[in-house]
Amino acid sequence: MVKNRGRGSERCGRKFEETGAGDGNNGGKSQADREVARPREDRQDGLAKMVDFAAGLSPRYREDLRYRTEGGRLRNHLTKRVPVIGARTATEVSSRLLARHGLSRNDIAWWAVHPGGTVVLPQVAKELELAGEALRFSYNVFENYGNMSSPSVLFVLREILDSCRPQPGQKGMLLSFGVGLPAFAALIEFASHEIRKDQNHG
Repeated sequence: MVKNRGRGSERCGRKFEETGAGDGNNGGKSQADREVARPREDRQDGLAKMVDFAAGLSPRYREDLRYRTEGGRLRNHLTKRVPVIGARTATEVSSRLLARHGLSRNDIAWWAVHPGGTVVLPQVAKELELAGEALRFSYNVFENYGNMSSPSVLFVLREILDSCRPQPGQKGMLLSFGVGLPAFAALIEFASHEIRKDQNHG
């Protein structure tokens, strides 16, 4: 659950379990590319709830984004292909997640995308066929905080929640990727205004 800031620190109190399911990113058989977790319980006592989660690995892109030790220092090495590859892998994982729930991209009202930079975000929008305005919260986070790796997506979600715009029942999608180019997608649903109001004054 995403908790309200007024009641203490943000935290994720949900329990997850491995599903062991996977449709594979390389021919549909890879164990490395599988949906890894789902919520065990269905409670709605926060600002938003996790509906489902999926992840995928693409080992063939490992050399495009990785850490290397040079002169005793850890350095982040990436190629010019990273924006295209990152957008592609994130789109693949999110598409599988949506299909599993019988949803399309048009059913997602709010997109919280890893703010990997001003080159990455337009590429993600292109792959997902989204208007640039759909990623405005990701751009805001990048402008104010920069790229803080995969957890940056949680700052984007915070921006969306603080806007007080999500309507009850609307769905959102969190997308992120990291070193080695794994991709992660989380389908969420926003809570009712009554719940938010109670928590804001709790």
